[in-house]
Amino acid sequence: MNKKTDMQKIKEISKGLLRINILETDFSPMIVSHPFTKSGIVMLKDGDDFVHADITKDDLALAKWQSEMAWHIDRSPDVYQIYSMVNDAYALAFFQDIANHLSQEDFSRLLADVWVNSEYANSDANVNKNTILSFFKKADKKYLMTESEYDTLSNLGDVVTIYRGVTPRNKRNIKALSWTLSRSKARWFANRFGQGGEVYSATIDKSNIYAYFDSRNEAEVIVDPKHLKNISRISQLHSSNNDINIR
Repeated sequence: MNKKTDMQKIKEISKGLLRINILETDFSPMIVSHPFTKSGIVMLKDGDDFVHADITKDDLALAKWQSEMAWHIDRSPDVYQIYSMVNDAYALAFFQDIANHLSQEDFSRLLADVWVNSEYANSDANVNKNTILSFFKKADKKYLMTESEYDTLSNLGDVVTIYRGVTPRNKRNIKALSWTLSRSKARWFANRFGQGGEVYSATIDKSNIYAYFDSRNEAEVIVDPKHLKNISRISQLHSSNNDINIR
């Protein structure tokens, strides 16, 4: 791991991602897929004013948008400002591309932010599960988590009972990286789209838990799914919210 984040290299990588082709969708130009934009309609500076432009159809507008974004990238004082410009759907892919150029502290802090703000990180289309797990294994837990999160993880027993709620959409992804210490939160995940999902419990040795996050009140733990034990489907759950299992 680098002692210092290499901002020059990260800016080069970021500007390379900026030049990736914009992928259109059924809802283009309003919705597109690209590391640095969710929409093909952007605001460009025109003298003292700003104008709307469709960068999926206008090559000159696309070139101007790329130039303006490159200007912002070049003037970013740190990796976090560049990351703030990245489309959420590409956050993990961006992290993967720059990971080898981050300091231990920036690597750990940025990984935490990328993870907790990614809606479907367990099934990311660009970064596989084993790669994500390797990131958590490399991270420094004291930078990865807040002090209270670190203390919660440290105070868990040697064997921990954890839970996972799945919907019909992700029902095959039981052996995922993300579980929770809370049965009621797992039930919320199982039923959040009103589709009647399922909740599973498992046990795991604390040594195979790599992070605890609670910034979204999810009591989330990141685990190595290869070491899950006693996986079973739960048919009945108590409604109490005070059901975090720490022993």
